[in-house]
Amino acid sequence: MTYADAFADADLNNVMIKVDGQQVSTTKSTVSSPFSYSANVMIPKGTTKYLELYADILSSATDGDATPDTAYATLTASGTTTPSGASVTPSAAPGQTITASTGSFSTGLDGTSPVNRAVSGNQTVTAAAYKFTATNETYSIKEVQVKVSSAAVASVISAVQLYDGATPVGMATPFNGATATISLSQNPVPVAANSVKVLTAKLMLNNIGQGAGTSQSNAALTLDYVKYFDSQGVETTDNTDRAGNELYVYKAVPTFTQGSVDTATTVVNGSQRDLFKFSVTAPSSTISANGITLKNIRLPITWNDAGTGGDALEVESVKLLVDGSDVTTSDVTLQDDSGNSVESTSGLTEADAYLVISWDAGKELSVGAGQTREIKVRGTFQGFNALDADSDPTDSVGFNLLADTAHNGTKVYLNGTGAGTIWGLHTSAAATGSGTAYAVIWSDVSANPHATAENASSSDDWANSYKLFDDMDVRQFED
Repeated sequence: MTYADAFADADLNNVMIKVDGQQVSTTKSTVSSPFSYSANVMIPKGTTKYLELYADILSSATDGDATPDTAYATLTASGTTTPSGASVTPSAAPGQTITASTGSFSTGLDGTSPVNRAVSGNQTVTAAAYKFTATNETYSIKEVQVKVSSAAVASVISAVQLYDGATPVGMATPFNGATATISLSQNPVPVAANSVKVLTAKLMLNNIGQGAGTSQSNAALTLDYVKYFDSQGVETTDNTDRAGNELYVYKAVPTFTQGSVDTATTVVNGSQRDLFKFSVTAPSSTISANGITLKNIRLPITWNDAGTGGDALEVESVKLLVDGSDVTTSDVTLQDDSGNSVESTSGLTEADAYLVISWDAGKELSVGAGQTREIKVRGTFQGFNALDADSDPTDSVGFNLLADTAHNGTKVYLNGTGAGTIWGLHTSAAATGSGTAYAVIWSDVSANPHATAENASSSDDWANSYKLFDDMDVRQFED
């Protein structure tokens, strides 16, 4: 053996030789280089034998400094031919260089972990995927503990399941306060040297509502610690937190789907057109029998007034159709963002950034379990210029629906905003006229009782549209 830096004979024990996978020598508990073996190995003419040198390398083989500690073995052999008995001495054959280093084990959040989202309760969902990396040494995972932000949040979870791919490897039920410990001691999960193991955590979610889990809880799941041991059985605990992404749990989460409308480029002033359409679907009754409700929707407007004749773009006589029926005069008020009605000839103008659909006081749009409701906005164009001399459109208007970019937090009560009958959310049920406006205000009907009233009579089960849907495409109309 040839050594560099800390490597030495004393760093090897249980040295032996195998030929074609079979041990052909006695095992030497200690060695002194050069060391030799005597073995009776027959190599028939025209054949090849493969010799392997095995040894246990002790932790003393590295001194921990910046210089790599290495060793390599050089084979020299001798024998006799049969039947002539002539001596043979093959050329020396150097082996590969072995570099001694320390092993390491690290944790992380894997790239396959789900992104921020909102989910319905009463089902099993993937919460996070954790990555475990072994370097230079094989390790085995013995115990994993995960946590949520509080015991109150843990009320939405009945159990945590840990999976290695599609294979369940452990489960914890229920949470102990804000933590859950999954023991793998009976079947430790191995992480081979210089490899990565990904374990996926799934949450079995409770029903949500009165006497059950708390709606709008963020059940983001954090890896609290992991216990593991190396090939020598030495156990270590890694306490590095690895936070999973946001996971807001509701009694039921609706699905928003954009619909298509006629987007012919030519706008005729005085003509009525469908401006925007989308549908809302509530989960099936296996998730929640209550369905969901809608209270307020804001559609952003983009204007482009490229005319030269001092025109004033307007979309007037705005109407709302639900499932094909005009409900404008009965259940809702259509307003600009200042709270002015746009249902007559005083409509949306270039100064308006939003069209706001507000269900009237004590009213809401119910979407029953498993039901889909279609919502369509219709309006009449005024003041749009004709094509220019090059037949290029000059004026345009577009409508779309953007999801809220942050969760409403503790603002769960329905209150007026102080602008017309536009509704917002507030931290207090007693507040009046001080609610925060959002893109969509809806309820998972988790309160008992759920209240359709506002302000001081509001129930605490209202939310915005954070992570309910992806931003919808602009539906643009040009003259």
